[in-house]
Amino acid sequence: MTNNKILIEDLHKLKLLMIYDNSKTHSENLFLEQTAYEMFLDRTFEDPEKAQKYLDSQAALAKAVYQFFAGLDTHDWLALVEISTGLLGLIPTPLSPLLLGISVAAGVTDAGLYYKEGDPYMGTMMLVLSIIPGGELISLLKGSKVLSKRGVKGCQQLIKKAKSGAKLTSEEADDLIKLGRDISKNSVEITKVLKRTTTKNIIESLSQKTPKYMMNLLLILKRLGVIKLGEIVLKVGGVSYTFDKLYLYIFRDSIFADKESLDQRTRNDLRATVNKLLGYDKEVKEYLLIKTTDALEKIATNPNVDPVTINPTESVDEWAAKEFKNNFKAEKEKERQEYLKSLIAPSINEVLMGQKTIKLNQKGPSVKEIQKMLYEIGYDYLVNNFNELEKWDDGIYGEGTKYAIETFQEDNGLKVDGIVGSNTLKKLKEIYKNKIEGNNETE
Repeated sequence: MTNNKILIEDLHKLKLLMIYDNSKTHSENLFLEQTAYEMFLDRTFEDPEKAQKYLDSQAALAKAVYQFFAGLDTHDWLALVEISTGLLGLIPTPLSPLLLGISVAAGVTDAGLYYKEGDPYMGTMMLVLSIIPGGELISLLKGSKVLSKRGVKGCQQLIKKAKSGAKLTSEEADDLIKLGRDISKNSVEITKVLKRTTTKNIIESLSQKTPKYMMNLLLILKRLGVIKLGEIVLKVGGVSYTFDKLYLYIFRDSIFADKESLDQRTRNDLRATVNKLLGYDKEVKEYLLIKTTDALEKIATNPNVDPVTINPTESVDEWAAKEFKNNFKAEKEKERQEYLKSLIAPSINEVLMGQKTIKLNQKGPSVKEIQKMLYEIGYDYLVNNFNELEKWDDGIYGEGTKYAIETFQEDNGLKVDGIVGSNTLKKLKEIYKNKIEGNNETE
């Protein structure tokens, strides 16, 4: 009889676990359970034969319950619980109808409530039943009798009944345990399908997301090693825009609002870049949709990436914005230096050898020498632009000098492009030499 008493006490604890009402205190649960349960035992154990049958029938249930809770400690099951917890973070309740559909949203809401109550196991089972399509879930659970008998909705109702604090029949308690065991032992495959299904739902919802959401999503996927930002380059209006420029464009309001982080020159450069992209919002969003879809499809088959780590917002990522602004500033400064360097005219010998050319806005001794030759052979009036501001010997290849070269090229059957290449320079030196030698002979 002592052993029977111990078993009864164990069963009492296990039944209390299964019907525990999280909305009540522990003491309240104990009082309510004890009152009803002891009255039941008093009636049952009046007849020893009934008592033995009761104990025998409950022994299997007790064993199954112990096995079930022991099974929850496996690595695979705990990994599934972790994945499920993260998925609930990825799919906040207000967005559930948008992401999963209204029919699924209710189950996700219940799952989130169970997690909040400190019951990740019931939460995980509810999430699995809510997200994975019924037919696929039956296949995953390898012919679960409970799922086949009750269906997805019936299993959800069973979980809700257990969580509500209502007493379960022996059949219901047995089914709940079996369902948990079926999910636990197939948790590896279920985890993969949860990830794939969630990824699919995210992809399908992307068209309703803003460019800000998609940019931050791509940024997260880059940090997870799924994509490389260097592969994201949009070409519109004859200009290529890398990810960092697109990010600065998408979040331009926040970027420009931070007046202290941009010096005036960088601010003006960025405004020029933004102005070029204005009017291409449709193209930008379509391109981002393609890129985010391609990136997300890689997650479903990537065992090293979990959707739980993906939770983009529409707020500017301050760290990324700072890095992109610095990169933009450095790039523009490099372009500026290269431009200034390009303004230094090559030497006469470099041009004669065909290595370089002299063109508009360049300056240096070689330009001054060309201007001198143009002056000597009678083209100085063009360089001077009819005595206006430009000087004929200032060493700057301005519009007047360019016009003089174009006229010289036309007069001598050369390609008229206003650029001093080897052919133009050779002809100019030839005529200049003849002019100088002719003047010497005259003297």
